[in-house]
Amino acid sequence: MIYSILLRKGKKQFLLFLWFLAFLAPGTYASSLADKPVKGNVKDEKNAGIPGVNVRIKGQNVAATTDASGNFVIKTKSENDVLVFSFVGYTTKEITVGNQSEINVTLEVDVNNWAK
Repeated sequence: MIYSILLRKGKKQFLLFLWFLAFLAPGTYASSLADKPVKGNVKDEKNAGIPGVNVRIKGQNVAATTDASGNFVIKTKSENDVLVFSFVGYTTKEITVGNQSEINVTLEVDVNNWAK
């Protein structure tokens, strides 16, 4: 009788452990992949904010645009995400997010593009 009670208690603990693995552990993993906002500012060579710069994550369908002061916020999923900053008349710049939560960028005038 005692053996059957211990056996049942052991089964309950084992089932509880399985339930934890099946339902709670994946949530922990998913939260590590949650969107991480990265904010920043895009300026020109004269230190003025550039409005309308396209900020996108390379290889993904995620993008943002800078506001009137050159500020942006974009949601990334990985430290390996690469942000691509592009604007007509300026050289495109790529920056890996890494562990940064703020990225400030200075775009340079694309002299080669103006010569054509």
